[in-house]
Amino acid sequence: MEWNRNLLRGQGFCITESYYFSEGYQWILDNFQYYDGEKDFILHDEGRWMGLGLTVGKKVRW
Repeated sequence: MEWNRNLLRGQGFCITESYYFSEGYQWILDNFQYYDGEKDFILHDEGRWMGLGLTVGKKVRW
């Protein structure tokens, strides 16, 4: 999430929210059929680093 926050800040956004979805890894597993070349990586990770999150920013006027 830090990478996403830094990316938005670098484009002039003020971060208003940023968090991981607690059920994000399960969502990845539930949609496993769409991750053709990455299945081994996803299973090996076991939810330690991978997840789904949301970062919201508000554009700051110049």
